[in-house]
Amino acid sequence: MEKLCFHLQSLYEKGQVQAATKALLEAKFPLPISVYLCLLKACIKNKSHSLAIQTKLHLTLHDVPISGFLGDYVVMTLAKCGAVDDARVLSASLPYLTVFSWTAILFAYADSGRGEEALEAYQCMQKNGIEPDSFTFVSLFKACSSIQDRDKGKELHAHAHSMGMATNKFVGNTIISMYGKCGALSDAEEVFVALTDRDTVSWNGMLSAYVEQSKGDKCLLLYRQMNEEGVHADLATFIIVLQACIILVENSPKLSKEAVHEIGRGLHAKTCRKGFISNLLVGTAALSMYAHCGTTAEAEHTFNVLSNPDTAAWNAMLSLYVAQEQAEKALLLYMHMLKQDISSDHLTYILAVQACGILAESAVQYSSMKLSISKCLEIGKALHSDICVKGYMVLTPIANTLLCMYGKCRAIAEAEEVFQGIIDCDTISWNAMLSAYCEQKEEERALSLFKVMQDQKVSPSDVTLLCILQACGETGDLELCRNVNFIIVFAGFDKFPSLTASLVNAYGGCASELEAHAVFSSFAEPSIVLWNACISGHAAGNSALGSLHVFESMMLAGIMPDSVTYSSLLPACSRNGLVECLEYLGASGDGVTEEKKLSNIIIDLFGRAGDFERLKCYFEKIKAHADHISWFSLLGACSAHGNLELAKHLFKDVVQVELEDGPVYVVMSNVYAAATY
Repeated sequence: MEKLCFHLQSLYEKGQVQAATKALLEAKFPLPISVYLCLLKACIKNKSHSLAIQTKLHLTLHDVPISGFLGDYVVMTLAKCGAVDDARVLSASLPYLTVFSWTAILFAYADSGRGEEALEAYQCMQKNGIEPDSFTFVSLFKACSSIQDRDKGKELHAHAHSMGMATNKFVGNTIISMYGKCGALSDAEEVFVALTDRDTVSWNGMLSAYVEQSKGDKCLLLYRQMNEEGVHADLATFIIVLQACIILVENSPKLSKEAVHEIGRGLHAKTCRKGFISNLLVGTAALSMYAHCGTTAEAEHTFNVLSNPDTAAWNAMLSLYVAQEQAEKALLLYMHMLKQDISSDHLTYILAVQACGILAESAVQYSSMKLSISKCLEIGKALHSDICVKGYMVLTPIANTLLCMYGKCRAIAEAEEVFQGIIDCDTISWNAMLSAYCEQKEEERALSLFKVMQDQKVSPSDVTLLCILQACGETGDLELCRNVNFIIVFAGFDKFPSLTASLVNAYGGCASELEAHAVFSSFAEPSIVLWNACISGHAAGNSALGSLHVFESMMLAGIMPDSVTYSSLLPACSRNGLVECLEYLGASGDGVTEEKKLSNIIIDLFGRAGDFERLKCYFEKIKAHADHISWFSLLGACSAHGNLELAKHLFKDVVQVELEDGPVYVVMSNVYAAATY
């Protein structure tokens, strides 16, 4: 037995926990208390959960009384080694525990996010007449932080103050952190100011409190004061202030991205001078800051100097590329990540799938892209397969992102399959499926899905209603449009300009111009978005005169038209031969987008009016981007008005741009015929 005890103590001193556990299991008899205490110390030192459990089991099996100092030490060891539930059960059977064991239990609960259980255990501690020490309060304030119980925190703060412990540096630092997490910044500031022995941890606690509550400006001002007072800034300080820069980019209307970028770059340079250039945590924070500022080159440089970037760093870089809509770079980086055998988490897959969706959108918009929709879909399906292998399909945000991607890839069947497989659908899931239907002109299916959504009592968001209004306008479902109007007003969404504009558009599409105008008139000072919606609503209802009247009212109100305005007005005028709108186009169509479709409509309108002077002037502006429709519209106008001279001049240009010869000669033949009569 003495030999075994010596062996166990030797293993303990060498830190060989596994060997000590094995030797303990081989002992078929009770050991001296001193040996058990040595083993328990080894457990605490090495945070060995298994050895702690085995030591307690060995004591029980061999009927060693777990009481007194030994019992107290076993409870403390179990708690410190992560077996807090075992510790709590054992503590209930003991007549007395010291403040050290109670504090270990409280800390274990708080550290694992079980704040309420920590506070319940503290009540038992008080009933047993045990006075808390400073470490007890540290654990209690940490528990309040985990459950954001400000009221209990203030009560404990008052208790700590009455015991003279509130100004203790360690307790004070935890109180600051607790108030910060509970959103009580003024209380945190009061404690911070009252601390006479502030250290770097104190300053970091206050800085972190500001960041917790998105007060990036206050955080940076306090950091400046910290510098002025000569307080040493450590690694945590720089991570916090870089996070403050990110908050400023997201929330501050006063500072531009450029100004925040200058501040962040200065902070990053200081971290490099301090020797943190390759530190992963600082590097990731700086990388995220550059990503939020949109400075790709600096983000890439920061990423490249990191010696072993972890998943968070890779995700930050992916997030930048996705935010900048550099989808190809994002997917290439993701492929490189796979080759480097870096572990991907759910965020990695969300970003990669988003990149695939962006690429699909670009492929739809620019048909000249090398990457086709089918290729984007192939990439998306491969990512979907990887996600299934990883077991992430149970996560609703992952499923929602896949759903959006399939919608953009025009893969409705795949989108429906993902949607039907979502266990816990949220509003985003429904919206993604509705958007997919609307994007692919499947309005009837969108309306059917909305009915299911209503049957299941799912509350619609503003995005839901935008989709349904679009579908109503396309299908002419006036009754549903009125129902959605009621939902908008009832939910208080009628203050959303984009939603109100969509409602006006939808009523127009349903040929209910009076209701469209009623919604529009409910705003004392309509925005350009609402004016455009009203013009579009009249146009959708095939009332070009109505569109023109609203346009004139808009001009009289001093609202300058934009390209969206003309996109609604000009096609309506063209369809109805209303050349009156030309007087609003300036000398040569100034202010109108050079989009080919609109350019051709303007040419058609000038041609209908026989205004060849302005027609030639406008065409010279858009000549470099003109397509065959533009040229034929011009020749058609010449034919309609018998302008042989201009037609001959245009014919030479037509031949030079190598358009199809047959139709050109037919049009020219018509021009000559018109000029003959």
